[in-house]
Amino acid sequence: MKGWCPVHDRVYETSDGLCPRCGSALVDAADDAAQAPGPTPIVISAEPQHEAEPPDRIAGWSLPSSRTVIAAAAVAVAFVVGLAFPRGGTRDAQPASGTHEVRSEYTLGVNARDAGVVLRLESFSQRGTNVVARFTVPGDTIAIGRIRSVELVLQNGDRTIAQPTIGVRTTVSGFIAEGNVLDAPTVPVTAIGVASLLLDSTGGGTMTLDLRSVWPATRTTEPRAHHATGTLRLSDGRTLRLTGLVGWVGRIDARFAASDVPRGWIYNDEFTLVSLGSTTRSNVNPLDGSVDVSFVGVPAVAQRAQLRVRCVDLTIQGFGGWLWRFVG
Repeated sequence: MKGWCPVHDRVYETSDGLCPRCGSALVDAADDAAQAPGPTPIVISAEPQHEAEPPDRIAGWSLPSSRTVIAAAAVAVAFVVGLAFPRGGTRDAQPASGTHEVRSEYTLGVNARDAGVVLRLESFSQRGTNVVARFTVPGDTIAIGRIRSVELVLQNGDRTIAQPTIGVRTTVSGFIAEGNVLDAPTVPVTAIGVASLLLDSTGGGTMTLDLRSVWPATRTTEPRAHHATGTLRLSDGRTLRLTGLVGWVGRIDARFAASDVPRGWIYNDEFTLVSLGSTTRSNVNPLDGSVDVSFVGVPAVAQRAQLRVRCVDLTIQGFGGWLWRFVG
């Protein structure tokens, strides 16, 4: 039988129709569904929550609600029935999270900041192994429409129980991440964090490279190096400054110094020598902010080339600042 215990205010499923914790007779959930408590969202807010004065409070006196009267009557009946039909033996009740699929919903609306980006977790829900997290992105630090996926960190206490990368559905003000990502449907998520965000192409730019000082290189000569100069301002706000060119047999190396790169922002850039048919990819070295690229297959007659830089995608890496803990 599945019924509601009026003493513990919780639904249990037993074979004898009695509460496994106190022995009270369970109220049939089908007959008394209106009395059984439903899932209550847990609200975490930076602002204090104030409840309105109940309408049945008159001049310092409070009248009992119909729910209170019904619950009191149910307790009295359960007590009498419990005396008339005592249960046999004793057993400890198992925690709901250890024996039943977890069902929880949290409404937060709390901001967290990391890597220069503010994320606001509006709500989180868990249905067994499935989780749904709804975020908004206040301000204009990132283009919402370019967000492709999010790497979540799901915790139970201080233990990480999953760290999935989930595709997102973008909204007008943020994004929604949803997926069956947990191994155990009975383990509740008590904290959620964002490890990283992946965004599509963010911008690019072009500049001219003078190759005459380093190209062509032959096997009879040493590599030809040149302290080159030139600045490329990309449309995503970054600046690449050319600091050197080296001509080798079969390839040309170029080094750039990157600036205006936010901490934790990892750009996957594509470098192309336009019309010369050479393309390569590189990321900014986080230690010194340099970018090293190599071009192969450059024609020996090439003296100048247009360099095109395009950001293929951007990963924004968090450092633990995007973290929300649920308190219930």
